[in-house]
Amino acid sequence: MIVGYVLVGSFAGALVSVVALLLGASLWLAFGLYALVGSAVVIIVPTARMLTGDLAFLARVTASEHPLQNRPDNLSDPAGALRRPDPTALKPLGQSRQV
Repeated sequence: MIVGYVLVGSFAGALVSVVALLLGASLWLAFGLYALVGSAVVIIVPTARMLTGDLAFLARVTASEHPLQNRPDNLSDPAGALRRPDPTALKPLGQSRQV
């Protein structure tokens, strides 16, 4: 995946560099644009992909699927928040519950 980002950045930088040379820019400016655009693409593309993935995940999570909605100590239920957990529900490893 990272190699793909580098290849896309290199191609975009080379394309901008060639266009700059065709428009009459100096060789140093074309090289600088190659480095600038290539680096920017390598940073922006994964960031945009991460953000769109996070936003899509947040859109899929509905209120009924949200983990805080299904907890017994939900803040929308103040009495449930004050309930104590069953002391036999969780035991340290190596101990079993007595029935």
